[in-house]
Amino acid sequence: MNIIRRALRLLKKRGVAGTADFIVTLSEEIFFDVRYGTDTFGNVKLNMLDITSDNKAKGVDYEPTRIRPFKKMLRAVEFPQEPVFVDFGCGKGRALLAACDHGFRRIVGVEFSAELCDIAKKNLALYTHKRRITADASIVHSDVVDYAIQDDENVFYMFNPFNEEVLDQVVRNICESLNRNFREVRIIYHNPLSRHVIERRELFTVCWEHTFSGHHFLVYRNVLPGREDSDRSGGGLSLLRKS
Repeated sequence: MNIIRRALRLLKKRGVAGTADFIVTLSEEIFFDVRYGTDTFGNVKLNMLDITSDNKAKGVDYEPTRIRPFKKMLRAVEFPQEPVFVDFGCGKGRALLAACDHGFRRIVGVEFSAELCDIAKKNLALYTHKRRITADASIVHSDVVDYAIQDDENVFYMFNPFNEEVLDQVVRNICESLNRNFREVRIIYHNPLSRHVIERRELFTVCWEHTFSGHHFLVYRNVLPGREDSDRSGGGLSLLRKS
């Protein structure tokens, strides 16, 4: 009876089409690890992990990126040339696995849990071997605030992995990287609970926004020299493209 009640609540909340989409998405989540022998499913609480960083209390428990919505987002967004993908707070690396299929020149996962880093490395090895992908992908064991952003890195992904204080420092690091080597970048913010942290800097403007299967994605790009992308009349930034 409990299952029936939950099913009825789901139908009421999402409707028939939304419920069907939810079931398909969940099925893909379950069978993804079965198919590739990886370990990405399920949440992990940070207090169960041995993390030495002072920012442990500012982090968010691991929750895997949903493959289907994430891949839809990757197909919909226009990226800079020679895209290099960086996942801040990559956890077990599921977003990195999906990114391996999208033609990024290089893929980097940054994670402050050594345990999750080890799992992510194994997952990458299993996935790329199974799919015969020769992706240039790596996992870096580091607090995101200490990660040295490389001059060619231009696509930054976050699935709401930390609080506003850490997010602010990460965005600051991206800005400092652009001061060293100005280039076109994208910031992908999944479940953007603290979007104001990014949007209060006029360097970044929303270029794409959509919700797939209940998963909300915001994509920002930096305002390039000579381009007027800002709408100053409302004190905010204009939405350039929404689908």
